[in-house]
Parts: sequence; structure tokens; C-alpha cells
Amino acid sequence: MSIFGTGTTGNNVEKEKDFSKRTLDTDVYAGTLKVVFAGQAASGARNVTVQVKLDNGKDYNETVYISNKEGKNTYTKDDKEFYLPGFLLINNLALMTTGKGLFELVDEVETRTVKQYDFDARAEVATDVPAIIPMIGKRVLIAIQEEEYEKTKLNESTGKYEGTGEYAVRNNIVKVYNEETQQTAVEQRDDKPATQMQSWLDLNKGIVKKTESKNKAKTSPNQKAATPSGLF
Repeated sequence: MSIFGTGTTGNNVEKEKDFSKRTLDTDVYAGTLKVVFAGQAASGARNVTVQVKLDNGKDYNETVYISNKEGKNTYTKDDKEFYLPGFLLINNLALMTTGKGLFELVDEVETRTVKQYDFDARAEVATDVPAIIPMIGKRVLIAIQEEEYEKTKLNESTGKYEGTGEYAVRNNIVKVYNEETQQTAVEQRDDKPATQMQSWLDLNKGIVKKTESKNKAKTSPNQKAATPSGLF
């Protein structure tokens, strides 16, 4: 044996690999929609999954919830009715790419086969989905936020999801823009100059948003409170 150890005993030792960051920095990204399709959670809530090939070569996928479990796209606050943020986001994406709102595209939905991760199979499997055809292949300009969030777990005794003290990092689409004019849907509707995108970048570019669970888990007197991981 060498003074450095045994070394390798064969030629089957795995080669070293470089690992890159999985999430995107907070910024505005241009890309092309690979596929956009509708879905529904076990709770009944409707969603739309967006798969984008970004101009930087990366693939970005996100499932956005556009309704509550009753299928409603709106909520009520102070006796006023508002669209859910997820519905507004996807509806604006539809407007920016097709000139039509989401409900105007219902008759242009067709079945397509995509690869989706199956938790039982622990692998990506071919799945038939209701794809929104007019949106596929269209150019997009999207603001993506990087967020460090607290994981949650269902408390069987209360029926509520509570913070676990563990943190992870994810991305979320927070705004969409017209690629040619850089206007938001509101700026486009009101015929106003494109100023929101630069304002958002000035405040958010490169910043990691920190989010803690709304329902904090109860801790014992000797247990320390959860703190963010400080990854960034």
C-alpha cells in the first residue's frame, strides 16, 4: 500500500462531475414556450403547467394554480371580487402570446403527449395532457423570482400544514411581459409606456426572497426556532 492509500482497484471508479446551481437567479428571461397544458390536483384545484426553453439554453418548468378546489378563479376581499394571482399570471401569458384570454382558448385545446415525472415510477413517463395549442412555440419574456422557503408538513392533530424548520430554494414566475414592447398586460391595456419591468428589476434582480410558513410549528421550551439556511 502507498503512503497515500490503496488507490483504485479497477477501472470502474466514477469520474468527478461538476454540479451547477439548479435554480435561476432572480431576473427577467426571454424564451420560447415548448408546451402549455392544463391539469387538476386531487383537491379539485385547476392548474396550468408551463414549459419554456430559455434563450440561455436552460429548460424552465412550472405548474401554476389558477383556481381554488371548487374551481373558482376569483376570491372575495372587502366585498370586492378579485382574480387569483395564478389565474392573472396565466391569463396574461395567454394574452401576450396569442392576443386572447385563457377562456377564449378553450376550443383550441388538444391532447398532446409530454414527459412528466411520476412519483410512483420515480421517473419521467409519457403522459397525455390537454395542451393549449396556440401558445406553443410562442416567444415569452418572464420575470422569475428565486425564493428560499420553509418546507411544511401536515399536522394530523390540527389538519393544518406547519413549518418544519427545513428550507429549500425554488423559482416562481411573478410577471410576464410583451417581448417586443416590454409592456405588462396592464400597461398594454391602458396604452402606457413600459416602465414596470425596469422598476421590478431595480428592486429585485439577483435578490433571493425569503419566505417562512404562515403556520409555525409549536416548539418545546428547549427547542430552537427555525432559521433560514443562509444558502445565499
